[in-house]
Amino acid sequence: MVDTHQGKDISKSKDDWHIFEINWEQDRIQFAVDKQIYFEYLRGGSVDWPFDQDFHLIMNVAVGGNWGGQQGIDVAAFEGAGQVMDIDWVRVYGDANQPQPTEQPILPQPSQVSYCGCNSCTQQVWDAMATDGSGSYSCGSRISWLQSAQGDSEAGACGKVASDFPGICLCDPNSCTETPAPTPRPTTPPTMKPTTPSPTSAPTPISTA
Repeated sequence: MVDTHQGKDISKSKDDWHIFEINWEQDRIQFAVDKQIYFEYLRGGSVDWPFDQDFHLIMNVAVGGNWGGQQGIDVAAFEGAGQVMDIDWVRVYGDANQPQPTEQPILPQPSQVSYCGCNSCTQQVWDAMATDGSGSYSCGSRISWLQSAQGDSEAGACGKVASDFPGICLCDPNSCTETPAPTPRPTTPPTMKPTTPSPTSAPTPISTA
């Protein structure tokens, strides 16, 4: 956070191996060395809280600040093995007690509009014009007229119009592909992420030649 510059010091030997930790929770961030928490930053009532998004972990030997900026840097101190940061491992753990985000279930895409229980009797076919001695009418209007004026069933009207206009009104329920039922939503909730146990001991120091 800009212009906060908060932190604390902790005394540790630079010749020993240490475990540095950052415990990142929803309302606080804790900093620890060798399991000893030496600084905690609380969210409190502040709305300026950027620690609820993804971050990168950067490890470097930072040189500068008030002293380095004003007095200059001792370049010779970095020659050879003068200033070395050895890293044995880096691990990231998830808290099993914290709720994990679940993936949004994949819902079936709405199927193409069809009629007469046929995939082939699409909206385009339904609106297609079929011409005979009585005039030019759409396949859909002919099927609807047979149902309303002649009392035909839907299957009967669809079959009759399809028979009178083959290749145009592809709506015969006896010969076309049935419209499949929509896929139901998943009922099993997503499982939680597996958690990795915390390390139980400090790493073995790496000897250098």
